[in-house]
Amino acid sequence: MKTNQNWFKCYRETFEDEIGKEPIYMHVWNHLLCKVEFSQYNKYKIKPGQTYISKTLFSEEIGLSRPSLNRALNYLSIRKWISIKLCTKGKYIITILKWQKYQTNETKSKYQEYLTYPEWKEKANHIKERDNHKCVKCGSEKELQVHHVKYFYNRKPWEYEDNLLITLCNKCHKNEHKIL
Repeated sequence: MKTNQNWFKCYRETFEDEIGKEPIYMHVWNHLLCKVEFSQYNKYKIKPGQTYISKTLFSEEIGLSRPSLNRALNYLSIRKWISIKLCTKGKYIITILKWQKYQTNETKSKYQEYLTYPEWKEKANHIKERDNHKCVKCGSEKELQVHHVKYFYNRKPWEYEDNLLITLCNKCHKNEHKIL
C-alpha cells in the first residue's frame, strides 16, 4: 500500500468513541489516515486529506471483505469523520473531515524554516521574475508569493522544477489553499 511518510496525530477521543471499540472501524480509519494525500495531487484533483480509491482494491489492500469495509466507511461517514463521493464507476474520493486536526506541526514548521533559506529566496525571485512580478491568476503586483502547484514529500521548496511553481498574490494563494 502506498502511504505518505508524514506523521499524523491520534486522539484519545478516537478510542472513547465507538470507533475505538470496533477493531474493523479502527483498522479502516488508520489506513485512511495513512493513505490520504499530504499535498495537492492534480491528476484526480485530490486535495490534502483526500484519497482516490476503488473499494474493491482498498478492501484487498487492508485485508477486509467488501461488506466489512462498507460498514466501516458508512459508520465513519455517519459520524462525520469522512465524506465519500462517487467519481466514476467504482472509484471514490474519500475526504477526512477536519483532516488538519490530525496533522502534526513538525512537518509544517520544518517547511516554514526552509522558506527562510537563501536557496528558496533565490528560486522564488527567479519565479517572480519569470512571471513578470504579477500574480498569474489576477494580475496583482502586491503581496506576491510563489506557490507550489504540486507537492512532493521530502523535497525542499527550491528543488522543484520551474513549471511546478507559479507567482500568486496573497489573496489568490490563500484561495488556492482554501484558507479563509
